[in-house]
Amino acid sequence: MACIYCHGNRNDPQMTVEHIWPQALGATNNSPALFISENVCRACNSLCGQWVDGVFLKSWVLSHESRQAAMSFADTTTPGPLPLGYMGFDQQFPNQPGYVCERWIGPSGEHIYDVHPEDDDKWYGYAGGDFIRRKRLEDGRAYLVLTANHPYWAITGVRSFNKHFVRARTFCLTEISGFPAEDMEPLKAINEATDIEAQEISWIRQRPEDVHHHHRLQTNLSFSDRFIAKLALGIGANLFGDRFCASSYANSLRQALWFKPSSGNAAPLIKGLNYLASDPDKGPGAAIALPGAWTLLLLAQRDNFSMNVTGPSGRGMTFVISDDPALWQSAEYDTYRRGIIYYVVPGRQVFAGPVELLDTIRYISEPGFQEPVRVRLEDMRINPSSLPPRRI
Repeated sequence: MACIYCHGNRNDPQMTVEHIWPQALGATNNSPALFISENVCRACNSLCGQWVDGVFLKSWVLSHESRQAAMSFADTTTPGPLPLGYMGFDQQFPNQPGYVCERWIGPSGEHIYDVHPEDDDKWYGYAGGDFIRRKRLEDGRAYLVLTANHPYWAITGVRSFNKHFVRARTFCLTEISGFPAEDMEPLKAINEATDIEAQEISWIRQRPEDVHHHHRLQTNLSFSDRFIAKLALGIGANLFGDRFCASSYANSLRQALWFKPSSGNAAPLIKGLNYLASDPDKGPGAAIALPGAWTLLLLAQRDNFSMNVTGPSGRGMTFVISDDPALWQSAEYDTYRRGIIYYVVPGRQVFAGPVELLDTIRYISEPGFQEPVRVRLEDMRINPSSLPPRRI
């Protein structure tokens, strides 16, 4: 089979393992085979990681989806790193020439200031900017202000901060003691600050708590479009093989996958609704979704084979994988005509399924009916009231 993403049009014949559903959203090497492909060339795999998955994963929407997912399945007794929520560019921060300050919020409301060199326009809409440069270099500095004094949340805040800012010079501006040494080791002492860092620390500490903050949020409204095209191509190829890959709709999906807005051309058509176009309370996946998890519904209908992806908050997207009913006429696709569901819980490294749609509906609507996968995941999900209080 040719590369499912470029159909052999690139000059790299080497095939690689591709996680159609990204590892950053909970995929593992043990994910269901439907969501892994060995038919993606090295060039497409690399480009998709940065310009397809990256655009989706680094959007401000996904930062808050990931935060909600992690909180819904957090360990109530052991502190650990949790995702940060993205707030945008701080318009009041005293930036040095060529630098910007992006703001993040921690698991219990920690204030985080991320100061780094300004990136060029191709990183518009990426929370945190050029994540490739952030990974490869010690780049900029980040400041943490804790808001909770309960040990669970204080340690969680520090661990979340340390995990997110691996290459930056990091400082905790809240006086703390008794923390595990491994949590404190990445943090610089205040007396190690350079003159510029000392000025920024002084400004943050003097900022009134009740001041009205001005943040600028850069949003790419089509952040999910290429990701939809990638999912549809990958799953379609795994389900239907070469016949799907050679179809006219698969070709339209490839055009959407590699579409450049700067070209001035109209964007290729993707049948369905993207992440911002759907109603989180009325989407087809809303009634059967597992709150806090990613719920993936595959459904073969008369005229199209579709997928609904519902995120941890209930918002989602619905799109067509194929518009050729001849592809799913054989008996092997009968289960998809009834509807098949998969659940992904990134914080617990769980990718569960398949589960039949009817069994899920019965589990939700019929008292006493047990669907084993859903029961196991519901047992993992926590009640927020069981988490320790923020302050003691």
